[in-house]
Amino acid sequence: MKNIVTLSLLGASFAATVLAAPLDVYFIEKNTTEKRPHQLFGISAERVLPGTVGDLALMGLCIDASECTRTYNLEERYNDLLARKYGWHEVPDAFVARVGNWPVTVMNQVSRRAGLIEVRSESDLQGSRVKRNYALTNLFLKIDFADTNFGPQRVDYDQAPAQLKELSNSVFEISVEVANNGLGDAGEFTGTGFFIDERGYALTNLHVASGLTACMRNKFCRIKASFKDTVSRTGLIDAELLTCSAQLDFCLFKFDYTAPKSFAIHKTTIPQNLLTLGFAGDKMKVFDPNRGPETALTFSTGSPMGLAGMGVSSSMFIASGASGSPVLDETGTKLIGILSNSATIFGNPDGAPGIFRPIALIDRIYHLSDYLNGRKQTRINGLVRRLKEAESLSVAQWLIKQYESERTYYRLDELETLSFAHPSKEVRRELFLFLKRHTTDF
Repeated sequence: MKNIVTLSLLGASFAATVLAAPLDVYFIEKNTTEKRPHQLFGISAERVLPGTVGDLALMGLCIDASECTRTYNLEERYNDLLARKYGWHEVPDAFVARVGNWPVTVMNQVSRRAGLIEVRSESDLQGSRVKRNYALTNLFLKIDFADTNFGPQRVDYDQAPAQLKELSNSVFEISVEVANNGLGDAGEFTGTGFFIDERGYALTNLHVASGLTACMRNKFCRIKASFKDTVSRTGLIDAELLTCSAQLDFCLFKFDYTAPKSFAIHKTTIPQNLLTLGFAGDKMKVFDPNRGPETALTFSTGSPMGLAGMGVSSSMFIASGASGSPVLDETGTKLIGILSNSATIFGNPDGAPGIFRPIALIDRIYHLSDYLNGRKQTRINGLVRRLKEAESLSVAQWLIKQYESERTYYRLDELETLSFAHPSKEVRRELFLFLKRHTTDF
């Protein structure tokens, strides 16, 4: 049965559909035939929540039996998913999509093999049938979507409770210089980063790190980082770039720095109450009267609201500069995700709902945990050592393929050296071709 609550959002009252129970999250594998990208998908016995809006079959998918059927109202489901994609329970009247109050029936045939759930789905809208095929990977992740939306809840460091203030040394502001293009546009933009291990492993968004052009090119860099609580402390910290993803909008660094505090990766649940802290550029504070106002550390609370592609939309409000902030449980002890974008379409002067990438998805594809426990480095050290000793092209090709599957930059500089220093001409050529095509994305 569908539950209804009444909310007050942006000064208006809306009826909202409640997600009655936590949803299991699946990763929909890319379909090159239908040119459908990767995305997240949430489902329970009563409810389905895709990471895209408008796919009739996906909006009615069910996988709880070998064959199952769902029927839904097109306009109601479309607008519900549209609202949740952008961090709300209900679309404001000005944005409601009038797509017709038509019933849609979706019939699914489900099979399971090799860790995948394969679904052959057929949707029926007034006799018009569309067939789709999906491959889903279980992330073993549950999301407890909120039943209410209280809008922006933001405070700066001075207003935060004592237990949250203790998190301030886990996050830092990243300053990126913008080169002068001859049109007077030189300057600086900022983002946020945070530590996932006290030995200096840290995350930020790729769209923040991409401004560090020399770092992205050389995979080693010196980053201007600021730590702010009651004072502002800025320094240049050497760092190694270990991996990045455009699709998941993150980069992993190893800083030459011992972090006083870090966040622990959590991969099994995304709870209803969330917290983020970062350096949103719309909140300023004077730390030193001689320097003028600087960006303040801002805390924001909220809840997961829906799915957006490979991200989770939330009611945590953020603004420019908060990109790369950690998403945590309400106690600040469990790292749930990394903020990546804001849903500005439904924003207001206090920011916009934040969209974050689940750390469970990032860890599954890039094995962040293996960097922290050293297994990733051990594997790659062995591959590089064996590649140096490889005498046959076939062995070298296999080793290069294994390195490629790690989706890393770790020890890439040594492969570059081997591409012109390896004794075998064939191996040198193979390494050269690999380096031209190498990407850490998937």
